[in-house]
Amino acid sequence: MKYCAIIFLFFTLSLSGYGQRRNENTFLSEEASMKAEMALIDGEKHLLLENYAKALEMFHVARDINPDNAAIHFKIAEVLFKNKAFNDAVMPAEKAIDLDPKNKFYYLLAADIHTARSDLQSAQKLYEALVKQPNTEDYYVDLALIYEYQGKDTKALEMLAKAQDHFGTNEAMVLEKQKIFLKNGNYEALVPEWERLINEYPGEDNYIFSLVDILENQGNVEEAKGLLKSLVSKDQSNNRANLMLAEIMINQGRLHEAMEFARTPLLSSNLTFDFKGGILNDFMRLTQPENHEYLKTLAQDVAAIHPDDYTAQAFAGDVLYQLNDRPAARDFYVKAIRISPDNYPVWQNILSIESELNLMDSLIVHSEEALEYFPNQAAIYYLGGSGYLQKKEYEKATQLLESGKRYAVDQQLLSIFNGQLGDAYNGMQKHNKSDAAYEASLSADNTNEHVLNNYSYFLTLRKVNLDKALEMSTKLIQLQPEVATYLDTHGWVLFTQGKYKEAKKHLQKAAGLGDDGTVYEHYGDVLYKLGDQDGALEQWEKAAASDDASDLIHKKIADKKFYETSIIE
Repeated sequence: MKYCAIIFLFFTLSLSGYGQRRNENTFLSEEASMKAEMALIDGEKHLLLENYAKALEMFHVARDINPDNAAIHFKIAEVLFKNKAFNDAVMPAEKAIDLDPKNKFYYLLAADIHTARSDLQSAQKLYEALVKQPNTEDYYVDLALIYEYQGKDTKALEMLAKAQDHFGTNEAMVLEKQKIFLKNGNYEALVPEWERLINEYPGEDNYIFSLVDILENQGNVEEAKGLLKSLVSKDQSNNRANLMLAEIMINQGRLHEAMEFARTPLLSSNLTFDFKGGILNDFMRLTQPENHEYLKTLAQDVAAIHPDDYTAQAFAGDVLYQLNDRPAARDFYVKAIRISPDNYPVWQNILSIESELNLMDSLIVHSEEALEYFPNQAAIYYLGGSGYLQKKEYEKATQLLESGKRYAVDQQLLSIFNGQLGDAYNGMQKHNKSDAAYEASLSADNTNEHVLNNYSYFLTLRKVNLDKALEMSTKLIQLQPEVATYLDTHGWVLFTQGKYKEAKKHLQKAAGLGDDGTVYEHYGDVLYKLGDQDGALEQWEKAAASDDASDLIHKKIADKKFYETSIIE
């Protein structure tokens, strides 16, 4: 709702010439007319300066001189309205209309005053009177809003229809109708409104998108898909249409088709990766094995569109990692840290993958590079040290592990570090240091399976402290009774102590749990000691077919005889 302020010239014309009539037979003198005009001029100046009290005083002076001038009452009402004296403004506003019932601006101000007073019924009557006058079609929508505010939806729709008939359909009118239809749950009535708008503005895709939303809410998904597909057929690069189709396909459980529709916007250079990441996250959350290859390709293609975006490369790495493509994931993580090397989790992912894939040379290089940025991260020292340990570069392994141990923040992590140090010192034949490291590890965590296994096995190979070795291996198989390696260690401890029958029970079980040359060889050894040479030969031959039997395996087979190894494995 609106009104136009009466411009200065209006007042000048209203009070000049022959003067303004007081009644049928009375005219203002020229002197009185001039006084009223000057008061109006002063009042208008103060009104513009928002000096409402002084403006009202001057307009009252003009009114006292010429009480039958509609414009003066209008200005008094306007000052009171601007000063939020809404109740006081009612009388002069209505007086202005009484004196000049054809001036639309008087109706508009009066309607605004009543609206401010929450008297919508009075405002409605004013608009109803106004629109009966010629050339007032501009106010059909205002009256419709008044009806709508009062809950008179039928009348509001009738008035909006009249506005449409006069001005044609436009978005604002359709949206007003939409509010009423939605309030009343009349979704079906919305469809022809948007269709009419689409027909009148065929190049405006936003209207089609609005209709698609309505159709989906009604459950007319296929019709909505048809509209979107028509847009895509005209312009395959229509990102919004493709994404809306992708969303529909997701809701229908057709993930592969959803990814195909999303591919165009995902590979668009006009959209940020932050936006695309949300879409890819949805696909990751919903993906099934049959979609994995397509999703991996999609993630890699999106990363290629944003080659200098750290997040895009790291995100592709995350997708590929979760989809079990470790080598490809590592490559994207490496790309990410080349863009922004100060992200620790990505470094950790790289090192973990390289450790898992046994890429020890890369693990060593990357761990030392990562330490330049994160010299206080224990995990980096651990992984780098483990890389050197796997390559049997024991001196470098102990250097890194001893350095990293200082940053171990809890007992379990400290146990892990000391366990690796025990292995490294054992590889260097520094048994005192090795045993001390193992003891420190078990002191921090007496259930460390790696240490219980290796420590007991190495003591057995050295044939020292066998009671302790037996105690540790016994505890180990109590913790994990179905792990072949642990059963083998326990069996070998018993074998070394000459407890062949007991050893056989554990080694036989270990041999049945997996395909391990060391286990087969040890099982063959205990069978030989128990007088079963044929059984021993059978197990040795199975061991010889693998890559992890001892160097003596072929001599045992050739001579059909057990030979004791002195090699520390």
